[in-house]
Amino acid sequence: MTYEGPEYRGDGWAVTADGTSFWGVLGAAGLFLVTPDNYVLVQLRAAWTNRGGTWAIPGGARNPHETAAQAALRETWEETSVDTSLITVLGDVVTASAPLDHVLRREPVLDEEQYLLAPVKELARRTGDPREALKMHPVYHPTNGGEAIFGLGARWWWQIQDHEYNDQWSYTTVIAECDKPLEFSATSESTDLAWHHIDELEQLDLLPAFRQALPTIREKLSALRMATP
Repeated sequence: MTYEGPEYRGDGWAVTADGTSFWGVLGAAGLFLVTPDNYVLVQLRAAWTNRGGTWAIPGGARNPHETAAQAALRETWEETSVDTSLITVLGDVVTASAPLDHVLRREPVLDEEQYLLAPVKELARRTGDPREALKMHPVYHPTNGGEAIFGLGARWWWQIQDHEYNDQWSYTTVIAECDKPLEFSATSESTDLAWHHIDELEQLDLLPAFRQALPTIREKLSALRMATP
């Protein structure tokens, strides 16, 4: 697949044959950031996000040409404002994967395409809800067939079905350390952030996929620490 356009990102849905959707058309990555005394940075996901109201680690879609570590560090900085220069990456482990049928990638609506959205924007102005306006008045791109959606930075996008991507989606957990709990600042994707002891994580209402991956992550962390001089 050829990636074009300076604003292209990996945001979008990867969809399996049975209709299950995973975030990140090129896969996703998250940062399991732990201190020497085993406190982990965890994030209470904002209500508007997928599985909002549950605790997990910062992370998100991988962009073109990003390694898992680069994506995890970028997403962590974007979502928590922690100083990533104080973080040492130890390694990573794939904690989820699924075969794909297609992806729903996103492209920004260009200035010269804004006229296509004029009716739905007027409807959104009256209703106060762009997403509801799109349900009432769907808009499709005349060339690529993309459906207009609203989101990701309160912007308008084309959501385009594409079958020319990798046939496998994966989530990579990047394991990293910092000398002490770092200062953070929650962004729009976080209701709360906290440093929580690794042995007490299951006491939280965890994102199901994160809960399922925890034994694998703990085992990988132990192996990486043993291998570190």
